Amino acid sequence: MYNRFIILSLLILCFSPLFAEHITLRNGKHLYGTVLHDTEEVIIFQTTDGQRFQLLRTDIVSIDEDTDLTAQVTDERESDGSRPVAIRISASGGMASVTEENIGGMANAEFQLGSRHINGYPIFLGGSIGYSGAFLSTAAHFVPLQVVLSLPLPLLKSQANGAELGVSLGYGFGVANTKGGMTGSLNIGYRHYLTEQTSVIIGGVAQFQQTTRIITETIESQTYTNESGRALWLIGAKLTLQI
Repeated sequence: MYNRFIILSLLILCFSPLFAEHITLRNGKHLYGTVLHDTEEVIIFQTTDGQRFQLLRTDIVSIDEDTDLTAQVTDERESDGSRPVAIRISASGGMASVTEENIGGMANAEFQLGSRHINGYPIFLGGSIGYSGAFLSTAAHFVPLQVVLSLPLPLLKSQANGAELGVSLGYGFGVANTKGGMTGSLNIGYRHYLTEQTSVIIGGVAQFQQTTRIITETIESQTYTNESGRALWLIGAKLTLQI
């Protein structure tokens, strides 16, 4: 009789449905767990695996109670099958300046490949290749190879819309009689999730590109060449699509 009671109890535990609160975010992400703190602007939410999120009410579509956790298992499987690698395509442009030259224009395009998340945080870390052109009194063209890091502000595991900070550093190879050098950029913008996999980042960028200025002079039938290092500076806007 006692053994039957134990077996019956185990069967009830195994087949009883598990329930939790279900939050749907505007970016399409689903969270399952318990609301720990609730205000008019912010909700503190703990998922079933122990993670805690601070969520703005403006980023929440709905909160459902007593949701079957079978849906969570399905959602987690879909998340596990999501692409761990992200592709970014970005374009930027603005005003460029260089020592001893007038202000002109500059344009950039990049193809980036890197991580979609690191340790659960939506951090992009990878490499990029692209094109950079400065159009001053003389045009200068570069092919930059860079390491890129972009992370949300504040650094949370939730994929909520918000600010993003990005930095890059590498080497820009000169093209068409242009000598290259170190290059890097700092950008900050607003990241908006179109879907769980796709987002758009719009913001401002400050960039530098080292290069060499070559001056050729002819004095008394003799040709002299002088090379001096200089830096190109760009301040403008940047648009990035992550898929």
